[in-house]
Amino acid sequence: MQTPAFRSLLVLAIGASLFSLAAVAAPAADSGERGARAEHRAMRQAERLKALDGDGDGRVSRAEIDAAAARHAAEVDANRDGRIDAAEIEAYREARRAEARAQRQQRRLARLDADGDGQVSAEEFAAAHAERLQRMDRNGDGVIEAGEFGRGHGHADHHGRRHGQGHGGRGD
Repeated sequence: MQTPAFRSLLVLAIGASLFSLAAVAAPAADSGERGARAEHRAMRQAERLKALDGDGDGRVSRAEIDAAAARHAAEVDANRDGRIDAAEIEAYREARRAEARAQRQQRRLARLDADGDGQVSAEEFAAAHAERLQRMDRNGDGVIEAGEFGRGHGHADHHGRRHGQGHGGRGD
């Protein structure tokens, strides 16, 4: 038998899952995003849908949403008392943030680690910075001027595509 607190918790978790599902269903174009950001968002939405789609039929049923909500609630409810309090929510969120930070650090390391040995040597570090400075040197004179610095330090994604102001390929 489910207690009222557990039912409330389940309703909260279902609501959160439905909210996530609504984000999956919203087309990226509606948000005004373009290019790589829209592509990245679409991939994340597809991953979320796949995670909710327990039977793999390409659709998410009420039963699948309920199951996902129950799993999520159990994950957040650290002391397993059937209730989620503010401290558990904060602890869950902080753990997720820490996990995301660690993943970002691993991606950064992988970009710098030219030889793939899991470590960044002084040479690899210097080469990455030299490459970045070369990209920033918009006019190719070997010197970074104030105008180049302010416009040229957008970031390249893992495909080498540039993001940020001043990377339109037109010398703007």
